Amino acid sequence: MAPAELLLVAVRWAHAMAAVAWVGGNLFLLWVLEPALRSFSGSEGSGPLWRAVSQGFRELTDASIIVFIISGAVLTFDRLSSVAASPAYAGVLAAKLALALVAFFLAARLRRAEPARRLWLARWQVGLGALIILLAAVLKTLYESGLTG
Repeated sequence: MAPAELLLVAVRWAHAMAAVAWVGGNLFLLWVLEPALRSFSGSEGSGPLWRAVSQGFRELTDASIIVFIISGAVLTFDRLSSVAASPAYAGVLAAKLALALVAFFLAARLRRAEPARRLWLARWQVGLGALIILLAAVLKTLYESGLTG
């Protein structure tokens, strides 16, 4: 495998790991942490615990966004410079980028949200993340069909 191909593999891996961390982190917050904290709602420890977890998740989200932007730019350039990139590919990619921007905006809003709004925003992030991952699968299929067509 050529060095350029190895670099692209590393970039794709970083992009996928950022998605796993961000979407998986939101799923953890929704399905594990939030219900556990609700069961201790009268406990004085839930506030400090939530703040500590939020700080860690904020750092993970910030790192994920940076990785998304850098790796996404590299991957976009690589794919759009290929003859296999059809107009349909470009359209789905544009939709994926638009949804990613909305997800980045929601991440910023989540930082300052009141507890009740946090759940709503986290649910939207999980939904957007799932849709973005679906569009990534569509992009892969469109690209591969462009290579064979």
